[in-house]
Amino acid sequence: MLDEDVFQKIIHIYMRLAHHKKTHAGNSSCVQGGVDMANKEKKIEGRFGFNSQNGRYGLLVSDLWQHTGFHCGECLEVKVDDKWIQTRMKMDINHQWYLVDTPYSGDLEYVWARI
Repeated sequence: MLDEDVFQKIIHIYMRLAHHKKTHAGNSSCVQGGVDMANKEKKIEGRFGFNSQNGRYGLLVSDLWQHTGFHCGECLEVKVDDKWIQTRMKMDINHQWYLVDTPYSGDLEYVWARI
């Protein structure tokens, strides 16, 4: 029989793999991906935090990593003026992270996001 902690880790890995597969599937449209996700599962909401282990911004929920680091082009939603906006994580030529079509760039700590 599986220990509860091991079981939770397996579930977490499975969910990350499913999210990765969905994010990197043939259709890279953020809008379509967001619609598909909204129809299939509840979104995870949290805040950005910088993960110094991998040099990327990730999603924190109650100070626990739900996504350890977003990659360039990865789709998500962020809260801008109390509205959820579809966006993608990118890095500019000065190696500053920014969120496409939002006012957020550089220091993204505490930006509200959901995946």
